[in-house]
Amino acid sequence: MSLTIWNAGYFYWSYDDPTNVMTKYLWHVETSMFFGIVGFGLYTVLGICSLPSVADAMTSRQWKFVYGVVSWTALIFGLCHNLFIGKNIMQWRLTTGQIKFIIRPL
Repeated sequence: MSLTIWNAGYFYWSYDDPTNVMTKYLWHVETSMFFGIVGFGLYTVLGICSLPSVADAMTSRQWKFVYGVVSWTALIFGLCHNLFIGKNIMQWRLTTGQIKFIIRPL
C-alpha cells in the first residue's frame, strides 16, 4: 500500500524537485532506504533463524554469529535508517529523550 503512494505529491520532502516527474531522491532519503531495506533483510534472517526447527539445526558457532553479529548489525542499520529519514524533519536537532533511546540499546 505504501509503495502506491510514494510519489512527489505525497512525499514532496524526499525529492529534489517535487514538481518534476523525472526528479531524483535526496541523498539522505536514498541512504535511509538503503539502511531500511538491508536492515529489514537482516531482521528477516533473524526471524527465520528463531524458528525452532532452524535453531535446533544450527551449531553454536552459527548461533553466536546470527544472534551476535547479525543482530547488532540489524540494530545499527535500523538506527541509521531512522536517523537519515529524520534528517529533513529534525535537521539533526535531537532532544534528550531521543538521544537516550538511541544510546540505550548500544
